[in-house]
Parts: sequence; C-alpha cells; structure tokens
Amino acid sequence: MRLLVCGGRDVGRLPSRSANIAADELAAALSEASAAQRKIYDILDALHEENGFEVVITDGSIGAAKVARDWAAHRGLVSEVITARKLLIFAESVDSVRQRLFSEGKPDLVVSFLGGEWTEDIIEPAKLSGLRVIEHESLEVIPKDQD
Repeated sequence: MRLLVCGGRDVGRLPSRSANIAADELAAALSEASAAQRKIYDILDALHEENGFEVVITDGSIGAAKVARDWAAHRGLVSEVITARKLLIFAESVDSVRQRLFSEGKPDLVVSFLGGEWTEDIIEPAKLSGLRVIEHESLEVIPKDQD
C-alpha cells in the first residue's frame, strides 16, 4: 500500500528564532516538538500495522512530511519525494504539484496533519476521487493520568 502524507509544515519544528529565546522556553519548545514527532510516529505505526505500507509519499517539505520520511526510513520503507521540478519556490503551480502527487505517487491512502490551504488543495481532490483520507487536526499529547 502507498501512503501520501501531507500538512503540518510546522509540526516537530523548533521556533525559527530559537537562538533568541530563553533556555526554559527553548526546552519547552523542544519537548513539544519531540512529543509531536512521537505522536506522528504512533499514528503512522498504527496505520502501518492496519494497512501494511510499502511506500511513503511526500512533497519533500518540512514538518510532518519530514517526520514521515524519517519514520519510513526507520521502518525500512521506501520514501518517494515528489516536488516542484524547478528550484525556484512556487515555480511550478500548486495544481501541477498536486496532480503529480497523485499521478506519479499513486497513493492508496492520504493522511494529513494540521493542514492549511495547501493541504486542503491536496485532500479535497483526494476525497473527490474516492481515496481514503485521514485528517489529524490535533497532535495534542494527553498525559497518561488524563486518558
């Protein structure tokens, strides 16, 4: 089975100005980023157990897509990156990249994390085409004493 992961550009990342924040704030941000990464690993592990992925497809972006590529590598799965063909940012249209994610990637399942407009541009056509789409709007980790 082929899995397309999208969304969550900021998931698992430290603030861009982490050098300028206090040590305790940096520690909290690092803890939050690590927890979000672990949560994505847990979600992907559960889905992998259920579906038996062979390939993980991403658009090569940061955040959840990067975490998914790392997860695939740690699980010995193939990771395919389908990005804009030109080096200039946005040189290729969003529609063209989205089309290539589906035509070249040929996903069987789409999983999105904390998506924005770009993610909607991917998951809406996936739903319309009949692909199974799983959307995760929160990566909040619930402490064990609260579940």
